[in-house]
Amino acid sequence: NNSYPYCKTHSYGNHHSSIVYNDVNSTFSVNIKGGATDMSNHPMGVSWYGAVTYCNWRSSEEGYESCYNLSTWDCDFSKNGYRLPTEAEWEYAARGGNHNPYYRFPWGDTISHSQANYKSYWDNGI
Repeated sequence: NNSYPYCKTHSYGNHHSSIVYNDVNSTFSVNIKGGATDMSNHPMGVSWYGAVTYCNWRSSEEGYESCYNLSTWDCDFSKNGYRLPTEAEWEYAARGGNHNPYYRFPWGDTISHSQANYKSYWDNGI
């Protein structure tokens, strides 16, 4: 029985939880420590390994081929299952399909609260 913790909530004192993958029966489960049972607003940190394991699991659940070899962590791009984007695909998506690599954001060099959910240095009135 091999279980691997792939995702872990940020700890608040002694309260935290993790999502664990069991490779024997291909299941995910939630382990809760310290009574942190309300999972509605818990920030979750997911490792790259956890993300690709989930991609394979989701692919299997939906009848697709798994893209990742979990022994070598290599991706077979000829498979039809879920996978993470490559660096080039991620950068293209982050630019909003724009080929100009010189903008700070996909739409240009400035950002407003209507375009992103953020808190800036200037919002503090400092």
